[in-house]
Amino acid sequence: MPGPIEQKAYAGPVATLIGGYAAAILIEAVPWLHDNLTADQQFNLPIIIAFALSAVASYFAPHTHRPDLDNAGLARLRETVTELIGRLDDSSAGTHAARPPAPVMPSGQPAVSASPLPPPPTGGSWPPPPPGASYT
Repeated sequence: MPGPIEQKAYAGPVATLIGGYAAAILIEAVPWLHDNLTADQQFNLPIIIAFALSAVASYFAPHTHRPDLDNAGLARLRETVTELIGRLDDSSAGTHAARPPAPVMPSGQPAVSASPLPPPPTGGSWPPPPPGASYT
């Protein structure tokens, strides 16, 4: 069973919810705020207060130490990931399609394009329909 959620992970979202709702309630409950703020200010004030409270809460929330992420744990993780990548490379060897040949201009020079996208077709519909389907 996983351990408790780190306090830094939930301090910000909780402060955002509480701050946003509290500011919205204050705007409706305090007549001065309701009467003297423009509609834009009434809309933006809860967002600004929630952001500020979230930033402060996330900064001051204590960090939970993770003993499973010590240097030995990271070394084991690195070995496991390297082994899995090696297995993937071995299992997918030879399954990739061959690269198409590079385009060549009529003069025999390689074609050069500044755009990474293929040129649009000269006729028909764009984008082209998926294989087996037609837009017409």
